[in-house]
Amino acid sequence: MIISHEYKFIMFCNPKTGTTSLEKALQNYNEYNILNNGYYGLWANKHMPPAIAKGFLPLNVYQDYFKFVFVRHPFDWVISQYKYQAKLEVVSVTTLVKKTVSRST
Repeated sequence: MIISHEYKFIMFCNPKTGTTSLEKALQNYNEYNILNNGYYGLWANKHMPPAIAKGFLPLNVYQDYFKFVFVRHPFDWVISQYKYQAKLEVVSVTTLVKKTVSRST
């Protein structure tokens, strides 16, 4: 999420829609980076849902600023998400426990 107080806009970031490129292009306008922390199990970094952001931001900021988000065709999004997930290592719970125990000893 990018918030510019100077230009009075909030850009929300949907996953798998090219937001990293947009963030790089708009990084000089980002004046409020504190809300870009994810919460495990709820949302990833920078992908805070607008309804949650509304609760964190001052009411006048949320009401008065121009808000926008980019979306992707659902089929393209599913393919991109599938390819992304395929890159991730799939680990069983047993393997995860073994790795965790071995690191702590």
